[in-house]
Amino acid sequence: MDLREGQRFVVLRDVEAYCFVGETPMLSELRRVTVRPGEILVVTFVSRSESSTVSMRPHRYEALEAEFVDADIRSKGGYSGYHLVINRVLIDERCRLLAE
Repeated sequence: MDLREGQRFVVLRDVEAYCFVGETPMLSELRRVTVRPGEILVVTFVSRSESSTVSMRPHRYEALEAEFVDADIRSKGGYSGYHLVINRVLIDERCRLLAE
């Protein structure tokens, strides 16, 4: 499936994702997280079409932040947020595109 920025998907089955946590302008942490059914994900960045992953932001970004990012990291002065990177195959298999 061709993906483009702004598309919205609803998660139908658990989706494993990589969560990039920005701790300072030069440092980020990578952790694995699970996005649960019912969550809505928005495509934020699509690299080359042959890339196996896509960057996404949960619609409920703030609500999921405490689940995906430890409180001590969120309280640091350099914390700049998080974003999810998900395998395209999982988007195809476990998510449904919402009407635009």
